[in-house]
Amino acid sequence: MRSKLLAILTVFAVVLSAVADETFPALEANGHLYKNVTVTTVTASDIYFTYDGGMGNARLADLSPELQQRFHYDPDTAAAQEQQQARANANYLADRPAQWGTDLTAALNQARSGNRCVLMDFTGSDWCPWCMKLDQDVFSTPQFAGFANSKLVLVRVDFPHNLRQSEDLRQANAGLASRFNVDSYPTCILLDSSGKELGRQNGYAEGGPQAFIERLERFSPMLAKATSSDTDPGSAATAPATDPDPSAPVAGAIGSALPQWAPKIGRNWGWIAPISAGLAILLTGGVISRKSA
Repeated sequence: MRSKLLAILTVFAVVLSAVADETFPALEANGHLYKNVTVTTVTASDIYFTYDGGMGNARLADLSPELQQRFHYDPDTAAAQEQQQARANANYLADRPAQWGTDLTAALNQARSGNRCVLMDFTGSDWCPWCMKLDQDVFSTPQFAGFANSKLVLVRVDFPHNLRQSEDLRQANAGLASRFNVDSYPTCILLDSSGKELGRQNGYAEGGPQAFIERLERFSPMLAKATSSDTDPGSAATAPATDPDPSAPVAGAIGSALPQWAPKIGRNWGWIAPISAGLAILLTGGVISRKSA
């Protein structure tokens, strides 16, 4: 696929290279006026150039009809190249695992600079069976990675039983749980770049990455507009949206027992853990209470 895309782009560059190195006293594109322009590269969809202010580029579709003809602009060819580039970008983002941070303040700053939302995952990563299942079925998938890498900044608020954490991180996570009134695991909360809660999912929900992404899109009109062609204008709510909490006492009992069994079972813990997790999943509604954890 990559070789085919490279070959196509090479053909475009060769065909259009005749217009490179041209100079213009001024070039107007999409409401911007560039002075003393020297064309460096032209593709089927874009023009790249230097000008008084440095380096710039513009879509051929935004140029005047005269310049479009001069640069051999063809809408169908340009659309094909843009679609191929979009697929290549999506594949690149999906190939990168989703990156989770631990600092909410840094995440909000990053979200503001990149026009993204922040997703917080309150989890017990090494003992909570529903958290493990959410990570396996959603967060570890290429589909979620592609979506998250382009639309979200991720923050993991972890409360492990065996994983070492600094005292500062433990206190910060406890503060976040108190601040956002989180009393069960897993809990996923979507924030806008100002830190305002847009919605939350309490517990594990069936449907895999697609259902999870669609839920986030319902929480945020910005995500829905960016990723869906049939956004429901009425889906935005003035108050944070919350999925039902399938709280189950059995989950808490099993979840709190798992780490206590581990030292006694020793090496057999490796195969006991999945069985115990599966039992918890069969008997519970998708969450583990923080009190029982």
